[in-house]
Amino acid sequence: MDLNTGNLTIAVTTYLPNDNFPLPNLYPFDAYYASNDNIGHVELENMAQAPYSNLDWSLKEILNSEPILPWVLSTNSPNSGVYNFGRIQNKLLTQCKIENGAKLYVNGNLQTDFAGGTLPMPSDGTSAPIQGSLFEMQTCDCNGVVVEIKSGAEFILGEANPNNKAIVHFNSGSTLIIRNGGKLKINDNSKLIIESGATIIYEPGAEIQLLGDNAVLDIAGTLDIKDNATFTFTHPGTNGGYIRMSNTTTWPSKNIIAGTNCKMEFTGFGKLDKVLEVAQESLYDPQNHNFVHVHIINGLVDFTYNDARIAMDSKKYFANSTFIANGGAQGISRGIEFYGNGTDYIQKLRF
Repeated sequence: MDLNTGNLTIAVTTYLPNDNFPLPNLYPFDAYYASNDNIGHVELENMAQAPYSNLDWSLKEILNSEPILPWVLSTNSPNSGVYNFGRIQNKLLTQCKIENGAKLYVNGNLQTDFAGGTLPMPSDGTSAPIQGSLFEMQTCDCNGVVVEIKSGAEFILGEANPNNKAIVHFNSGSTLIIRNGGKLKINDNSKLIIESGATIIYEPGAEIQLLGDNAVLDIAGTLDIKDNATFTFTHPGTNGGYIRMSNTTTWPSKNIIAGTNCKMEFTGFGKLDKVLEVAQESLYDPQNHNFVHVHIINGLVDFTYNDARIAMDSKKYFANSTFIANGGAQGISRGIEFYGNGTDYIQKLRF
């Protein structure tokens, strides 16, 4: 067993009391099995052996890893369409349309899965995640996974109280669609990552809420903004997160597509409230249309890619904001480049 200890007579079940909770400082697995008795090397124990055998445990783990989330999550689904990812055996996000009134949580402070709904579910499926825990998951390897947040639906990462955290990766080939009236909510210390090769589609009327200073939407892949949409985020209260643009193309890092009459607006609570991180070569206009305008107001922009810049022809209105490199530590950025056909308004900026 790959257990980080020099004690050869250790009582494993005492030292590791929770067999279904990852402890990366002790072992590299999500879960483990420890028999009450010594068993032979690669021995399969009798299925009837109390309280359970290694064979019984292994089969249950395999069954528990089967995806339960339906392709359509609606108020007609079990638990009135409320589903919570939080079990360590269930870390793959599959194709799903989240319909009006339904809510898809990741590591929410509620029972996992359908919380005892009528669909078949694992025996441990009604346990709530450990409070304050981090749960990380990703889209499955199936090509073309699409998660669609429809009008009146919500996709929620983490939970502010008791600080449950979630990280969700949309892998290459997968797509997240936020329809008009759909809501993506990312709580503090949680993150949604659109990986290189993945796409996020943002329709007019879509809503992104970044609920805390460290709530992050990280876009390495493609941001596709549909006609007449204003790409922005809201932050009810006094703490808001930020958008991180992190495309890996060396030059040019053009990863935005936009329709006609589109805008980009980031508004914070003051000059030190981070609203945007440019972690790529540059932030450019969309590949097919300029924005009607780009607003950065009462916020902070952090250039964390060496020599990064904002290089846009679109009309810019930047006011009462701060532009820094590498979190304010020593670093190099090219700041803002002004050129093209737009009329720019610049007021009270600090570099």
